[in-house]
Amino acid sequence: MTTPTAAFRRRLDDLPTRRQSRQPSDQHLRAHVNLFGVLLGNVLQAQEHGRVFKAVERLRKGFIALHKKDDSAKRGALMKFISRLDPELTTHVVRAFSTYFSLVNLAEEAQQHRQRRHMVREGGPLWTGSFHATLEEFQAEGVTPQQLQTLLDRLMYIPVITAHPTEAKRRTLMEALRRIFVTSERLNDPRVGKEQRREITEELQAQIQILWKTDEVRIHKPEVVDEIKNGLYYFREALFGRTRDMRLGSLDLHGSKDVVELVARTPCAIGFSGLGYATGEVRALAISEKKGGVAYVPNIENTISRNYPIARPLYVYTHGAPNEPVRRYLEWIFSDEGQKIVEETGYVPLPPELRNQKVIVQ
Repeated sequence: MTTPTAAFRRRLDDLPTRRQSRQPSDQHLRAHVNLFGVLLGNVLQAQEHGRVFKAVERLRKGFIALHKKDDSAKRGALMKFISRLDPELTTHVVRAFSTYFSLVNLAEEAQQHRQRRHMVREGGPLWTGSFHATLEEFQAEGVTPQQLQTLLDRLMYIPVITAHPTEAKRRTLMEALRRIFVTSERLNDPRVGKEQRREITEELQAQIQILWKTDEVRIHKPEVVDEIKNGLYYFREALFGRTRDMRLGSLDLHGSKDVVELVARTPCAIGFSGLGYATGEVRALAISEKKGGVAYVPNIENTISRNYPIARPLYVYTHGAPNEPVRRYLEWIFSDEGQKIVEETGYVPLPPELRNQKVIVQ
């Protein structure tokens, strides 16, 4: 990892803390963009003995100047400079700008998060598209709570995953960008002191270097399935998070009984539970194995015939070969008397042809 430069230290000191400004401003965004630029510059200085950094800086400063005031002679000189770059250096320069704009996107996304958190904290009007702003729009249009509830009852949530192979990024690259985003957010913690901020920034430096070393090019041509997998990656991250805790209004409960009780007292709720826990307060859903096929309700007949697709057997395991008391107990379970109790408790009894089958796992 390259060592921090003088510019690096100045950029770090320029980062505004929440003690200096509680409200996110353009200064926050510019400071983070500048920090990312300096850290990426440190990485580029180590490539090709500094040739990559020098080429990038010449192009960056040259086109910034042309943006402020066009000059055909200077533009021609820059284009001539680009045409003389060897293929390897050209690849590094293009990738450097691509990496920089990826980091800028992270800084802008973090700024939006800060602005929205500030809005929530201040209790003022929230952003367009938020639940709060949407409900206020309904109220302004004269929509009553009863009408809104009718709309919510008819609401269907369907995740849509777009498939465009040219947009498929390697998952390794997405995870590297995610780490940089999470680490950079720690700089906004008001409890972080100057030395800790330096440590976090050095960690960012290492992560940006890893990002640079991560190959963007796939070995194989990307297909539609690659973009689908990437969409599912974001879906899992948003729904379950790193700790795999359920989010977005879903709950992971301790047992089937808890699921049934929660669904019974929660309007429009749906849960996954065992047939033996069904009560009169909930309704079992008919399921079709294929789209457009016949939907079957969960009952004994449909489960035994395997028409109802969501079913699994319950196994009884013993520690080694069963001794005599255990053997008699198992025989009683498979007897007519035992299977009658299974049925009375709401479960599906084994059909006679399966009761004498024994599965031995050694």
